[in-house]
Amino acid sequence: MFAGYMRGYGNVLILQHSPSYTSTYTYNSRLVVKEDQMVIKGQKIAEAGAQDTNRAQLYFEIRVNGVPVDPQQLLPPV
Repeated sequence: MFAGYMRGYGNVLILQHSPSYTSTYTYNSRLVVKEDQMVIKGQKIAEAGAQDTNRAQLYFEIRVNGVPVDPQQLLPPV
């Protein structure tokens, strides 16, 4: 759906999982996939980066119909 740079978020990847579900990954040091590229489960999509720190970090968000939701409600337990 989107792969590119966004001011304040660095390299951003937004994946469209279905018409109503998207996931967003920001602060990546490098995007491995290109915009509108199909990805499969388990595929490497990006490399974690850092913003204003020396430690790797990631911002992750899931949206349903454009509304952010708690990812813990949708992901399997770890």
